[in-house]
Amino acid sequence: MRSTNKKFISALACASAMTALAIADPMGITKTHQVVQAATDNVPAKSAGVDVSSWQGTNLTQQAKSGAKFAVVKVSESTNYQNPHAQGQINNAEQNNMMPMGYHYAHFGADSNRAVQEGNYAVNSAKQAGVQPGTYLACDWELDDNNNTNGGREASANAVLAFMDTVAKAGYKPLLYSGASLLRNNVDTEKVISKYPNSLWVAAYPLGNGTAVTEPDFGYFPSIDGVGI
Repeated sequence: MRSTNKKFISALACASAMTALAIADPMGITKTHQVVQAATDNVPAKSAGVDVSSWQGTNLTQQAKSGAKFAVVKVSESTNYQNPHAQGQINNAEQNNMMPMGYHYAHFGADSNRAVQEGNYAVNSAKQAGVQPGTYLACDWELDDNNNTNGGREASANAVLAFMDTVAKAGYKPLLYSGASLLRNNVDTEKVISKYPNSLWVAAYPLGNGTAVTEPDFGYFPSIDGVGI
């Protein structure tokens, strides 16, 4: 998750129908390429955003009206799936002055070779969808029947880094998304952030039991270093 631009997402909140995510570092985010709407190049600290996949439509106007300043769009999964709505969602995000970013749903577990293959697939999918190099491309690494999360903390971190290195070489800034508990217990996140600082996008529920909040609480945050969203 990196690139020629050394600024990273920080102090942003990202909310969807299922999650509410937040952090509290005052930097904000800038991407390196230019688009028509200047507002999509710069997102202030503590901005709200949304993540979307094929479950959502291509019209993000309501999310923008609700205050979303950025949209993280699912572009791909494994090495054989592309979100059919990704291009429309990216285009509509920019039309609504939201900064577009992308994410890939991982199946590689702790397999570094597979992670490189998925990284290349994510890059190609992102480009096809209109997610330009210079912005963020996240790895969504979470508990799933197709993603082995029990391969060991170091091996899992190595695989995640193999994915992140692949998208970074293509000019994107990689992020790692997962739940707070899974990151603490199943990934050596210190190894990840030593190479890609402030690159974690963490799902956490301040109220517990998977209960979402309607407003980000920047006074709360899981005790993980290196969080950007």
